[in-house]
Amino acid sequence: MSMIWIAAGGALGACMRMFLMRFLPEKIVSIPLKIMVVNIIGCFLIGALTSIFLRFDGVSHNVKQFLIPGFLGGLTTFSAFSLEYALLFQKGLHFQGIVYVLLSVSLGVLSLFLGMKIMRLLLI
Repeated sequence: MSMIWIAAGGALGACMRMFLMRFLPEKIVSIPLKIMVVNIIGCFLIGALTSIFLRFDGVSHNVKQFLIPGFLGGLTTFSAFSLEYALLFQKGLHFQGIVYVLLSVSLGVLSLFLGMKIMRLLLI
């Protein structure tokens, strides 16, 4: 049943991302503003919801699944990435948190370019 809640939230989150991106300016000083703003909104929301869920333990599992991996996962996966860093930081694992951020960003971007390169070679 959790998968249905996650799927419903994911669909709504993806639609919300497209809605927001229609109204946000494309770039400011060559910085891709649309995705950055959506990621920041997702980070804010995952932080707020996590605090709410920790404070009020009566929130159903289905609601949590709908909102965090569902809605916010559809809106942006950057929010989940940021939560993982925050959890490391709160546990006092600062070095591991920094390594996690550096590896995630650098290897993520590198993997993107590698995937593009491989597909270009295969689709020639």
